[in-house]
Amino acid sequence: MLNSMTAKKQKIAYMIPQRVAEHNLEVIHSANAWWMDQVKVSQLVAAFSIDMTIREACIHAGITERQYKYFAEIHPVINEIRKDCRAWLRFRARKTMIDGMLSNPRLAMRYLQMTEPEEWGRRRGPSPAAMQKKLNEQMKEHVARDREEYSR
Repeated sequence: MLNSMTAKKQKIAYMIPQRVAEHNLEVIHSANAWWMDQVKVSQLVAAFSIDMTIREACIHAGITERQYKYFAEIHPVINEIRKDCRAWLRFRARKTMIDGMLSNPRLAMRYLQMTEPEEWGRRRGPSPAAMQKKLNEQMKEHVARDREEYSR
């Protein structure tokens, strides 16, 4: 396994800039390594940007998981890029949901039920409509009993 000092001394073959990750991927030169094919590395990073698993990303890039593991040993920043891509997608999903809540009260209520279940969670027991129906039935029974008593 290479440490960061050794990697710095290696010749950089090319760099893949990242829009969402904090780090750019500087690919170290190697005579016959699969990662000298820039398209494969770009496909690997693109797969991570849509939240593919390592296995799925490897299939997408046309490499084996073993090849990926070796690449990650030499280029440990790839794991940070993968995490950053996932965090970016979660951020975008959360922002989209929050933006949607502004115009959709049902979505806003669902968000509150999920994030604050003690206060906004679904209540167990009868629904308000069922409670109203039961109350109406009790009122009818009570009125009928009162009429019966007054009619005697």
